[in-house]
Amino acid sequence: MIGCNIGNQSNRLVNLSHLLLSKIINYLNANVDRIVFSLVCKRWFNDRQRYLSFNTHRVNITNDKYMQLNSYKSIIIDQINIKTKCKVSIGDEFKLKYYDYLISKDELVDIDRLRTLNIDKVAIGFARLSNEKNKEYIKNLYRLISDLNISKLKNVQSCSALPMNITSLSFLLFQEDLEPGCLPPNLKTLKFDRNFDRPIKAGVLPNTLVKLNFNESFNQLLEPGVLPSSLKILKFKDSAFKQDIKVGTFTDHLEELEFSGYFSSSIEDGALPQTLRILEYAPTSWLPQIKTLSNLKTLSISRFRPYSPDLIIDLSCLPTSLSRLEIFADITLINAIPPKIRYLDVEKCDFDFDSIFKDRSLYQFDYLRLSPNQITTLDGLKIKELELIMKTSGSDTNNRLDIPFGIETLSVPFTSTFLHEMDLPSSVKKLIISTEIYCIDTPEKQYDLTGGGPIQELVIICNELLYSRGISAQIPSIIFPPNTLIELTELRNEKIWIRMIDNQYYLVYCQSPIIAAIVHKSQLYKYIVYCIKPYIFRKTNQTSFFVKCLFLDTSFGNKYKMTLIKSISMIGGNSLESVSNSLINASNGQSSSDSNNQEQCFGFGRRRTTNIIFGDLNVFGGGSSGFGCGGCGCGCGGFGSF
Repeated sequence: MIGCNIGNQSNRLVNLSHLLLSKIINYLNANVDRIVFSLVCKRWFNDRQRYLSFNTHRVNITNDKYMQLNSYKSIIIDQINIKTKCKVSIGDEFKLKYYDYLISKDELVDIDRLRTLNIDKVAIGFARLSNEKNKEYIKNLYRLISDLNISKLKNVQSCSALPMNITSLSFLLFQEDLEPGCLPPNLKTLKFDRNFDRPIKAGVLPNTLVKLNFNESFNQLLEPGVLPSSLKILKFKDSAFKQDIKVGTFTDHLEELEFSGYFSSSIEDGALPQTLRILEYAPTSWLPQIKTLSNLKTLSISRFRPYSPDLIIDLSCLPTSLSRLEIFADITLINAIPPKIRYLDVEKCDFDFDSIFKDRSLYQFDYLRLSPNQITTLDGLKIKELELIMKTSGSDTNNRLDIPFGIETLSVPFTSTFLHEMDLPSSVKKLIISTEIYCIDTPEKQYDLTGGGPIQELVIICNELLYSRGISAQIPSIIFPPNTLIELTELRNEKIWIRMIDNQYYLVYCQSPIIAAIVHKSQLYKYIVYCIKPYIFRKTNQTSFFVKCLFLDTSFGNKYKMTLIKSISMIGGNSLESVSNSLINASNGQSSSDSNNQEQCFGFGRRRTTNIIFGDLNVFGGGSSGFGCGGCGCGCGGFGSF
């Protein structure tokens, strides 16, 4: 952090121009980092309106009740209001989180108001279009889309009278036959839903189409000429497709092909175009065709029905152009890995380690995923990130594994039975642990997590499925290192950042819904409870949800007791709603003076576990004794100036 002295105002960094500060801000992707940046000194904070901007791509304010940072609220709201590509949901409140605006069906006639929203994408939230009233709503919606030149439309149930200006279209519950001319002529992206299984004739798909997705049910023959020559991305996602693939089925300009289905399809020689750069979930039966693809960079291989036992892959037959290889099947590998591969996942495979890595000096991996039992020694391999996979606790630990120097990120499950079997080199800066999150105190007992040691970032991955099976929901007390990032990730991949900005206060930030506050460490527990309420009690009659919430009890000094609870309908004999209400009315807590409100808080989404990220404010290499403690020398007076 910039030096804390009374002559700070002449510091070159302090007096950087607003234009330069603005350019620096644009290199910070996370909004929490942008807020922290503005807290470096008094001038940067006072002048924030002149240079500070926020990344609003995934940010929306549907309720600014939890935006407690009044010093930043107007900046964020103003930038959201001038977003040029806003997403709108029509009539479906449960999708509100993913969109910038929710519009009722009756509002569709107010074109003048909707024109001010800068709408780029519309999702239809109606039920089935079987009644005349919904058909009238659709007519109004399509008129709106044409008048406002909206380009993206989602959850369409019929091809009838589609606006001609649409360039991105996705279907829902769609079961109509496709006829030439029924699709918009300038369509670039088309996604069929899981119910679609109708034949497609030549001339139906526009010759402007770039991306096409099929889903589970689709199993129709694609004759040569059906797919337009403009197509670059084709995906069969979890598809039942098992039709023969002929020369000409795929276009000569196809660059990306995903085939994540259940069955293998026979393929003619030469049917895979030489332009392919990415081929995902390819059947093993395609391997003879794959070896001729000289431009292929990314390849993932799966085993499809019918299964072939004792399958062997000769690695020397893979394209030498590959830089990423993933094999998701129990296949035997022979010969050496192509040396250009930088991303490798062969955890499910059987092989002789020394045979596939004959000359270890040739390999330099950005990412390597293996099972410990596959490894003899990692010496000689250059690896940035290593992920070790074990199927059960205590398995795959027959031999002590030495982690070589040079690995910067290490990911391991089952910390209680595995971490003690290895020594971490000083090059490991980031440690990722999963599965046994109730044992996260294990690395603390073995390694220096105070910030003085090499480990600077700790990621904790919660597995919702495992918790639902009754694994202990108790997370022990740990000391948060001052320069450590702790992330609890789950299905929705939501994030709540809690940044330590001095010894007493935390910056709390969440993007969707937008939540921002500066809170005293003694209040974190209360803020969590307070903010859970609006996201789980959407239906007042529904009193029990399968939700896991993280409670932080900060009454242990510099330790924080975190408890993950599975059912939050009752706490101490009282409903969570009544507990939340009592906290809302409390007025004896400490809070920053950025807002006069006592309740600065953040919330969790319903039916999902939320990520919580803890990190230390450490801008330009400084410590936590600067802005916010009243001792920075720039006259900020701590958080009193907020």
